[in-house]
Order: sequence, then C-alpha cells, then structure tokens
Amino acid sequence: MLVVLLSLQVRIIPPAKDRYLVAEPVYISWKVINDETKEVEIEAIPANWQVVMRGEMWKEDGAPVREKGTISVWKCHPCKSRIISLAPGETLSYNHIQLVGVLGWGHGGLNEFPALPEGRYCYTIYYYRTENGEIAEKVYSDTFCFRIYLPPGEREALEAYKEVYLTSRSLSMLAEHLHYLLKTYPQSFYCVKGLKKFVSYMVVAGLWIKEEERHSSEADTLMSFLLEKIPSWKGEKRKLGIKAYIYCRAVQGWDPEKILLSLKNAGVRKEEIEEIIGPEEYFKKAIKIMEETIQEKIKERE
Repeated sequence: MLVVLLSLQVRIIPPAKDRYLVAEPVYISWKVINDETKEVEIEAIPANWQVVMRGEMWKEDGAPVREKGTISVWKCHPCKSRIISLAPGETLSYNHIQLVGVLGWGHGGLNEFPALPEGRYCYTIYYYRTENGEIAEKVYSDTFCFRIYLPPGEREALEAYKEVYLTSRSLSMLAEHLHYLLKTYPQSFYCVKGLKKFVSYMVVAGLWIKEEERHSSEADTLMSFLLEKIPSWKGEKRKLGIKAYIYCRAVQGWDPEKILLSLKNAGVRKEEIEEIIGPEEYFKKAIKIMEETIQEKIKERE
C-alpha cells in the first residue's frame, strides 16, 4: 500500500526479483514525488559518502532488523539539516542503491560477513517533510518484501566463501582460501563471489602488498590453478578468472608479454583479453607504471 501524506509520495521501484542468495547484494530504486500544485520541503539526508536514505526493516514475524551498515545511518549526526524544496510535479530519483550487502543492511564492520540470515524481510524508506525548517511529518514509502535463501548443497560453499571474504587483507591467506573454494565447490554460486573479492583486493590493495606476500607460494598455487581451469570456465566466472590472473601476476612483477603469452598458451583468445584490459599496448604501459609504483612503495618501507 502506498502511503501519501500532505502531497509527498515516496515510491519504491521493485527490483526484477524478490529472492536472493545469502550474501547476494540487494539493490533498490525509489522516487520522492511532489504531485501537488504547491512547493513541498523535505529534510535532506546528509550527502556524505553513500548516505542517501533512511529506512526500517523487519522480519516476517515482525521483529525489527537492526541496521549496522552505511547507507541508512545518519553518519554525521549531529549536523545541521539541509532542506530540499520540491517544486510542484518535481521528482527526486535514486537508482540502484545497495540495500543489503557491504554498504547496507547485513554489514557490521571490517571483521564481519556482510549478509542477512535466511528468511523473509520487508523494508520501507522514510523521509521527513518540513515546514519552516521544522519536522512536520514522517512520510513512509510503500513496502518492499524479499526472501534470502540458501539452496541445498551450498551451505559448505558459503562457509568457504566466508573464509575468502574475512581473510581478504592478506594475499597468501586470501589465495589459499579462494583456491580451496574453487577446487572443492567448482559449481557453486560463491565461486564467482570469491573471484570478485580477489579481484577487488588486487585493485585496492595491490600496490601495498609486501614483497614476501606478493611472491607467496599460496598465490603461485592459485595462479597455476586458474591457468589450468580458465579454459573450461564460461561466462562471468571465466572473465573474472582471467582478470584475477592478470592482476595478480602484474602485482607480482611479471612482464606483460609473459602474462599475455601464458594466457594465450592456455587457450584464452586475444579478443577476450582485450575486452578486459584494453589494447595490448595500453596494458603494457599500465603494467610498467604499476611496477614502478610498487618499487617506490618498497623503497618507502625500507
């Protein structure tokens, strides 16, 4: 049911699905609409980082879910409110905002796994309508309900993926746990999640990895495994496997020609590689810059 209070509407645009695997992110979009002939004021949520909405979530039995993430908490409180005026007929749109995941519900900090337990959940967004700078009404959106589930046979793979996620501040440990996940549960949904986490780690932390970590036996074992398995992988898993191999070998200081040759010898087509990294010449320049930067970081630590 859509709640309308004093000319202001908040409408959730339902996602394409309402069932999600444990640890699969949930995204929503919504609109704030002034459908009256007069101007309406709302209290804007402070736009620091991802803080773009407030909301309430509850379980199927009505029990509230405590929000521990980023997007729905007023992080700069106490701070001066901003007032937004919506002209008659004006609409504010927010698209593809993460509701559940690392930036939303289910995330409790660096040492916690960003996921909600299995079950059915409902969520509503709210805004404050203001008059003369003071809060006049709390306006709720309609309700979006969704289910978090875990298919039979995925529980062990999920536990393996948790280890990948929670050890993603050490290349050797991350590589060891990802290798175990990919080898032990090759058909699992969580293999793609694990590869994404590895690629993200290499992009964000690659330049800061210590020398002994970059050349760890665990990392080399994973790279050999990827080179063996990538030819049989399809779709997103294949692309992520190629990307993980390229990024890790680059951080390890491999020559660009050697990286590309090893992939081509494994049956990876040139077009696939260029789709991921761009033209070879661009890739070679990028690797050279990366290696120079890594050497600078090593000297700074000495």
